[in-house]
Amino acid sequence: MKKTIATSLLTIASSFGFAQEAAVEQPALIAAAPIEIAAPLPKVEEANPSFAYIRMDVSDSKLNELSNRDAIPGLGIGYRIVSGASAIDISANYNRGPERYVASLPKVNYFHYLSAAQNQSFYAGAGLAWGWIKSTATEETERFQGLVSNVALGYEMNRKGAIRGFAQLDVGQATLAATQTGSLPKTFAELSVGAGF
Repeated sequence: MKKTIATSLLTIASSFGFAQEAAVEQPALIAAAPIEIAAPLPKVEEANPSFAYIRMDVSDSKLNELSNRDAIPGLGIGYRIVSGASAIDISANYNRGPERYVASLPKVNYFHYLSAAQNQSFYAGAGLAWGWIKSTATEETERFQGLVSNVALGYEMNRKGAIRGFAQLDVGQATLAATQTGSLPKTFAELSVGAGF
């Protein structure tokens, strides 16, 4: 019996020892699309869209009187902060004629560019200024110091260049007086051309 048990154990051991192992199949690899890594684009340094400017203008203080015009020359300086299609314009302006002067400091406008991505664009906006107006055109001297509201329409050229140009029409109205002598000053228009750098 010992011989039979020994033979049985050797048979089992040899069958396991010399048995062929089952082949393990690996799952088929999925063919992946090649991944291309593009070289990074070079950084383009944009010119600063904000700029300082100087402008010359002519103001008409008698906008309501078509037969009697009074053109007053003037000068202004400012800084325009541009972001996308919007801009904030901060300036100081002075116009003086023989019978009238108009000054504003600060004058703050908001502008919206109609074609912000283009090299030239129309813009429109509105704002407020702290202004001084004096007129001796009538028998009574008119003086005004206070808030002046205005609307503006303009055209800016060479927006992507180092030196920009613009033409702008402003229409202003004395709105809220801190001090006033005489009647409230009438609506006035101002046409200006400027260069920004």
